[in-house]
Amino acid sequence: MAMRRTYAILGVLALGVAAGCGGSDKPSASGPITLTFWSGQVDIAAQALQTLADDYHTAHPDVTVAIEEGAVPDEMRSKLEVTLGTDTYPDVAYVYGSDAAALSRSAKVIDLTNDVKDPAVGWDDFWPSERAAATIDGKTVAYPAVVGDIGVIYNKRVFAAAGVAEPGADWTWDDFRSIAKQLTNTGDSVFGTAYNVSATEGTVSTFLPMIWQQGLDVLGADGKTVGYDSPKVAASLELLRAMAVDDKSVLLDAAGDQAQSLFTNDKVAMLITGPWALSDLQAAKADFGVQVLPGYDGHHDTTGGQDLWMLFDHGDARRAQAASDFVAWLTQPEQDARWSIELLNLPIRGGSAKQPAFTKAAADLPGYQQFFDNLGNTRARPPIVAYPEVSLALGEQIAAVLLGQAKPDAALKAAVDGGNKALSDSAAG
Repeated sequence: MAMRRTYAILGVLALGVAAGCGGSDKPSASGPITLTFWSGQVDIAAQALQTLADDYHTAHPDVTVAIEEGAVPDEMRSKLEVTLGTDTYPDVAYVYGSDAAALSRSAKVIDLTNDVKDPAVGWDDFWPSERAAATIDGKTVAYPAVVGDIGVIYNKRVFAAAGVAEPGADWTWDDFRSIAKQLTNTGDSVFGTAYNVSATEGTVSTFLPMIWQQGLDVLGADGKTVGYDSPKVAASLELLRAMAVDDKSVLLDAAGDQAQSLFTNDKVAMLITGPWALSDLQAAKADFGVQVLPGYDGHHDTTGGQDLWMLFDHGDARRAQAASDFVAWLTQPEQDARWSIELLNLPIRGGSAKQPAFTKAAADLPGYQQFFDNLGNTRARPPIVAYPEVSLALGEQIAAVLLGQAKPDAALKAAVDGGNKALSDSAAG
């Protein structure tokens, strides 16, 4: 959420789930299989996966799953791109949804299209944004691993002290600006809200909803140009500029890591963030509420974080099938309750919400239910190879506008030109 979290804070199914794995067509061997699983996780998240892997081995003695960190998620794509040219790559790896398109160019990525058609997988039970992130050029290339979304966490103490009513679900971006201005107290260094101006994906993820909510998209209908070359987007940039430069109601968070601590100290009134912040805020005894993002014309689309388990072929059909069977089992509601919900991540599928762990999390953690309900508003970033470059071009200009270094119209033109160049270069390459 930010979708690019460094670490995810996250009954045995019968044999034969996910039949028809699209791995190698070499003859299957007999005997034990060891799968290498690059989880991208450390500490309690890694321990949870290891426990699940051990349970799977108990039920399937021929399959051992070796859980390794592999790399931190921010570096997983680059490590995989190197190791896929050798014989040291894993069977399964934790991959950001925005990296899936680039990695799927490798012939070693297993096509799971037939696997997920098995009714036992319950593919339609996963959120639409997850399925979209896992589908590249009509092929399913991964299973969902972690999901999130962004909304507004607001500081009830700051609202009460300023005598401002808490936001409702029908609020607009103009309302957001007005409320942020009312909550700002420059004398006490209190800001109405904060914005990540690092020019990274953290900058872009907050802005994408302002594009989607107005009926536009990151990618144009022709697939060759960006879809946000519109006066509506320039107006959104102007709203952010006015908040930051004129109203001075925005804490400009240069690295994207200051706002949450200031929120707990009652110096920031509203955070645009995701459910990963909830447990820390609760531990800090912050008094907070959660609301959907402001919207345009009643639309409250939000950015979803869709992290994935991607599978890789080692030239052994039986090994590839075993990897798909394990991940299909791992993503079933009973296991998701132990991987996602017990570690206070959102459930990756609707059926997981029927697990007792979900009821407990929703009761124990304020805001958890609201972020879960908000999953219905989530959108996925376009699953294209050029997305990181398109995002960078847009992020640099959003940051420049907020910092008062660029006018919205000129910034939008530069973002459009940069995004179109990235798309053109990708197509040529």
